Amino acid sequence: MSMMSRDGQIQGVTSAAVVWLMAGLGMIIAFDYGRQALLLCGFVLFVLVGLDKVESTFSALRRGVHRKWESSRKKPEIPDQQA
Repeated sequence: MSMMSRDGQIQGVTSAAVVWLMAGLGMIIAFDYGRQALLLCGFVLFVLVGLDKVESTFSALRRGVHRKWESSRKKPEIPDQQA
């Protein structure tokens, strides 16, 4: 997974972050820190589920931050003048 941009919106940030987190979690388990791994896993699940609930609650977060910025940046179209 990687971060990608489509239509001015960045996508895949959460997926890329989770891949890195899983790598770190695997290292924590490999170094025999099982208790800390469980605590970290619980915290991450809490954050991911919590953010999903917050995003679904507020409509402004579902639209994306870039859409508002792009609409204010667009130049007005000048109609063609036919002689």
